[in-house]
Amino acid sequence: MNTEKVLPITLDIDFTVNLMDCLPLCMISAKDYLKNWVNQNFMLPVAYLKTDGALGYIITDGVRYGANYRNPEAVLRHCFVCGSIMRNVKSIVELLIDRLDEDWYSVIFVDQYYIKGTTVYQQRHYSHEIFIYGYDKNRRIFKAVSYGRKMFMLDISFEDLEVGFQEVFSVPAFTEEGWHEYTLMLYQFIKHTEEYPYNNETFINKLTMYAKGVLPDRIYYEDLLYMHCNKSQCYFGLNATEAMIQKMRMDKETFLNQCTGDEKYKVFESFSAIYKYFEFHKGLLKRISYYASDFNTSIEYQSSIINLGVMKGYEKIVKACEVIKALYLKLKILSNKKDDERIIREIDKVIEILEWIGKFEPEVLGRLLMILTQDGKILR
Repeated sequence: MNTEKVLPITLDIDFTVNLMDCLPLCMISAKDYLKNWVNQNFMLPVAYLKTDGALGYIITDGVRYGANYRNPEAVLRHCFVCGSIMRNVKSIVELLIDRLDEDWYSVIFVDQYYIKGTTVYQQRHYSHEIFIYGYDKNRRIFKAVSYGRKMFMLDISFEDLEVGFQEVFSVPAFTEEGWHEYTLMLYQFIKHTEEYPYNNETFINKLTMYAKGVLPDRIYYEDLLYMHCNKSQCYFGLNATEAMIQKMRMDKETFLNQCTGDEKYKVFESFSAIYKYFEFHKGLLKRISYYASDFNTSIEYQSSIINLGVMKGYEKIVKACEVIKALYLKLKILSNKKDDERIIREIDKVIEILEWIGKFEPEVLGRLLMILTQDGKILR
């Protein structure tokens, strides 16, 4: 009988701080034979903008397709266990240990009020995911990953995990927002993909869809996405920048005309969409860098990507996203100070930068696609 089991993971992924989006990358990036899969797969951004101004921003494709065993390109299999089943589990500790012994990684929702080391420990009741990748029976702890603004590793006692799991069903948002349907998520490598072949044509097709704003036929988030909005509210690929611009304009309008008193200062509380927008472009730059340095890539490609300014172009876009992120943080600080004049000024700066990205990125992406294809053939 095992007294200790730790499955391999890494936090060196550079793509996203959102655990639900990056979980497969935490696992896949830890496998040397799959690093090529990570670097060459492309993540397509999906934004959904509701009429009330709420904006969701999802990074899918390369991440979630990798977790979908029904996709022939998959490297992981998964299963979700909903709350109605999990409520009847007598010992969540024993269940997680059993799954780890069978090489299953677990993501489980808990009330982080009870979990030492998390950002809300003993501050507020908050249902959120914990990624479990190992255990030590002698120390009576699970090895886990959590996140606030970034991911971090921590040890969780069996007792804290048990209480946090039992109490999560008492957190209103857990059931009201539908997260109870995903109470436990299990992931495991598919062994037959150890010799995973990658086709460059697939990567270029994804870039082309991104440029045109065309949603792939298969999208893992389809049910989740359309539960919250209709298709006309969705923006794909390059069009996701348009959604960001619309959101900022709506936030400005709400701040100026539709909210009174202290309510208007709550407009800038959420960072989620801004972070995802930045992370996607950072991930894309990393992939372009990978191609430029890959020894298998043709000299023609390597020189073209430098001479035509694709690398520098996306470096500028990433820097612009960093500025947007910093400005949004500044908006939150100014909201606490209730400095209306400076708030409006910073909103206009964010919109101005987003509009610049919206005009500049299609030009840079066009150069990249021109380099990657010549007379319909893929440069290699």
